[in-house]
Amino acid sequence: MYASLSDISRYTTDAIGIYFSDTAITDIPYSTNIDLPAQINNISGNVLDTTNWTKIVGVYTANGGEQYMVIGNFKDDASSNISEVNPFGGENAYAYIEDVILAQFGAINDQRDNIIVSLYPDPFTDQFTVTIDNNMPAEITLYDMHGKKIVKQSFISSATVYTSQLSQGMYFYEVRNEDGIIQTGKVLKQ
Repeated sequence: MYASLSDISRYTTDAIGIYFSDTAITDIPYSTNIDLPAQINNISGNVLDTTNWTKIVGVYTANGGEQYMVIGNFKDDASSNISEVNPFGGENAYAYIEDVILAQFGAINDQRDNIIVSLYPDPFTDQFTVTIDNNMPAEITLYDMHGKKIVKQSFISSATVYTSQLSQGMYFYEVRNEDGIIQTGKVLKQ
């Protein structure tokens, strides 16, 4: 997701996060922090401003049943990095939110659990190797944090995936054969 500070805000902060719930949260206070444990938090120092859209990303493993999410400040003032940016603004940091994307990764078909997939090294730099323990055609697909397909490569038994063109960060992968998904996961490029 992306966040941008409103022009009418007196303060800016990096204290923004996301909480997922199976029930609707309706009693959220307007002018204080949200008293819930955020499951995704913005990186400390990744401060919102009025000119740019600040990218906020994270990975959350669902418990099952989540239907709602709350976006806001889950930290108290002492734990938040707060700076005054507009002495004539309101008393709060008010942010615009856009491009909230939730992507599902991870459902593995139990019928294919006996196929062993290895991906190494992790973290990787300019390349990594993927192997499966059978001699059947397969393919690996690499996705960025937004779920955009970055690399797709077919192979039999093993393949080296070259990644020098990719930026550093977290990527998701999916290995599949003609029967469907064998394994999904995440890897880190340094």
